[in-house]
Amino acid sequence: FRKVAKQYIENDLWVIPVNISKRPALKDWTQFQTRPMNSGEIDRYFRNCHGIALLCGGPTKIELLDWDLKYDLSGDFYERVCKDIPFELKKKMFVQGTKNSGFHWIYKIPSSSAHPNQKLANRYTTPHERHKVYIEKYKDPKTRDKALKTASNDTSRVLAETRGGTSDRCKGYGLISPTEGYKVVYKPKGGIQEITIEEHDFLLSTIRGFNEVLELDDQRKGRYDDTNWDIDPFEDYNERGDALELLYECGWEEVGSFGNN
Repeated sequence: FRKVAKQYIENDLWVIPVNISKRPALKDWTQFQTRPMNSGEIDRYFRNCHGIALLCGGPTKIELLDWDLKYDLSGDFYERVCKDIPFELKKKMFVQGTKNSGFHWIYKIPSSSAHPNQKLANRYTTPHERHKVYIEKYKDPKTRDKALKTASNDTSRVLAETRGGTSDRCKGYGLISPTEGYKVVYKPKGGIQEITIEEHDFLLSTIRGFNEVLELDDQRKGRYDDTNWDIDPFEDYNERGDALELLYECGWEEVGSFGNN
């Protein structure tokens, strides 16, 4: 992996090693969110790793679109979405197959389009899937007490999402070839291509059009209903409460101030 990692970085594609759980195989990878590894770091960190992950966002402008088709119950989700994406745009995608029969589309975007990871298309979890989660958690003594809550909270499955970051920092990552189970399917002429702002907006909005999970209403999100209050409780506390005095009563001490803070 060390030789391949160096080749990636020579081509301005920042990578990090991952373990068998698809997690970064180093204690702290935040330093590599703003710069690529050097040769010595590659020799050190890529020794005995399970695979390679491509960092997304930051100065590289890389975005990875993850098609997680193992959750596709229809069997043709990918084909239906692709029909609505122009051929010229699809030709710009660097495509690789994933371990679970899905795909990764890799491309570059303008810095102004940079955005952290986004879930684009989801579907509701089936009762059978929630029951399966409950059984798995219940069998493990460490998670048995939370089995029901975990299963109840499993409300949706992601079919397509992006891995990205900010304009100056890599935030997401995705496994790439030659990691076991990942292989290149299509490589555009000239390597990974940059798409326009308009193409990027069209791509993401098209996929969002296949999202089946509706946003929860405010009440279900846990937001309180203030229609029955004569005085909003938060405003009431702002007017009559004394947060500083409460901290004093709990043993805190004031060590400094700046203006009213």
